[in-house]
Amino acid sequence: MRFFLLLSLFISYLLSFDLKYLEELHTKSQKGRFLQEKHLINFNQILKSSGEFEIQNGNLIWSILQPVKQKSKITKDGIYIEDISTKKWQKLEQNYDKELILSLITFNFDNLQDEFEIVLNGDEKKWRVDLKPNNIWLKKIFKLITLSGKDRIEEMILEEVNGDKTINKLYFIKN
Repeated sequence: MRFFLLLSLFISYLLSFDLKYLEELHTKSQKGRFLQEKHLINFNQILKSSGEFEIQNGNLIWSILQPVKQKSKITKDGIYIEDISTKKWQKLEQNYDKELILSLITFNFDNLQDEFEIVLNGDEKKWRVDLKPNNIWLKKIFKLITLSGKDRIEEMILEEVNGDKTINKLYFIKN
C-alpha cells in the first residue's frame, strides 16, 4: 500500500512540472541585474553591457548602466526610450514586436505557442525551454531562443539566422 502511495506521489510530482508551472513562477513583479553579451558574426570582440531590470504588471524596464547609460520601457502600448536630459519617455516608431518581447519576459506560453514550437526539458530544479520559430517572419530572424534556469529564468539566449547570438544572464533580487 505504501509503495502505491509513494508511486502516485512521485507520478503527480513529475506531472506537475510543465509550462504553466514556469509561467506561474514568472507572474510576480521581479527585479534584478543583468549581463548581456552580443556575439556578432562579423566582429571579433564580444560586446558586453550590464545593468538593471524590473518586470512589473507585465511591463519591462531595462536600464543599461555600462558601457553607456540607456533606459528602455516595453509595455503593451509600445517601446519607449528615456531621454537622458529630460527624463521623459519617447516612444519608438520602429516596428518592433513588443508583444513577443513581453510574452518572453512574462513566460506567456499561450501567446508564444502561436509563433514557436516549444520544447520543455528538465524539472523544477533545472529546466530549459527551447523556442523554435514556426512563423515565417520570425524564421527569417531567429534560429532558436533558449530560456533556462532553476527557480527563475537565469539565462536567455537568442540565436539569429545570420549567426549572431545574444546571451542575457539575469540575477534576481530576492523579494
